[in-house]
Amino acid sequence: MKASIKAWILTLATFLISLSTFANEAKFELVSADGVLTPLQIQGLPEPLPDDGNSPEPQKPHDPRPPQYPGNPNPGNQYYNYNFGQVPVNSVRSANFYLRSTGSGNLYLNRIDLYGQGFYGNANCPHVLPPGYQCNVWVQFRPWYQGSYSGQLIFRTSAGNFIVNLYGWGTRW
Repeated sequence: MKASIKAWILTLATFLISLSTFANEAKFELVSADGVLTPLQIQGLPEPLPDDGNSPEPQKPHDPRPPQYPGNPNPGNQYYNYNFGQVPVNSVRSANFYLRSTGSGNLYLNRIDLYGQGFYGNANCPHVLPPGYQCNVWVQFRPWYQGSYSGQLIFRTSAGNFIVNLYGWGTRW
């Protein structure tokens, strides 16, 4: 009996959290301190046509977030690329990424994952990011052999996920 009550309470709590997320819109954006973060372009999809002056709506300003195409593996996810460039073996290059809550509701950060050899990180992100607040994730690229490196930084949130593909090249100087 106790197990079924606990399961019911857990289901109710999950529903209430989901309901509050819809009631207060949780939006977020990801930026890098050096501006090198670029949206991932999905292969095989046409680029939008330039405005020819006959559009019914004025052209919108550039949005740094990637477009959400029907071909995205998950339309709730946003995909980015970040290239650390060429870094001498046994040296370090760092990048700061800022996760900012831009909606009217809390952003719930479930987890931050960092994958890939040569990539190390640290974060000061709380579980709940109130509207207008931001947190910082610091990622280092430290190549220990000559060659290509790749990894991923993934922010798993209540409003969707940010997936940053990380790249770098270890060089001998």
